[in-house]
Amino acid sequence: MESLSDHGSRRSTGGRGPDRGSGGATAALNRVLLLTGALLFINGISVTLIAALIPFAISSAIVITSVTVLTIVAAVAYAAKRNPARTRALVETARPLVESVTDRDRPRRQGGL
Repeated sequence: MESLSDHGSRRSTGGRGPDRGSGGATAALNRVLLLTGALLFINGISVTLIAALIPFAISSAIVITSVTVLTIVAAVAYAAKRNPARTRALVETARPLVESVTDRDRPRRQGGL
């Protein structure tokens, strides 16, 4: 078993051992999973508190939807502020897919009787 001082000195040197080759993908996946879990936790607490405080004023479906949307918007805004270059790259990657789904040149069918 290694001591804590060995772990700290090895970590401060910045070298990666042979068993830590694909740490980037695993670290990114861990961050995504942790962020998703944190968002679900915050969302659950918020919905529970709002539903407990004002159960007669607003329908629970409206509360759940609004809190979920606000939580997602806050998370996206935080991520966009923290990593603007990554956000731009993600937008540029998704743009062709969004444009293919919302193609404006396709013929529209007229419905009627």
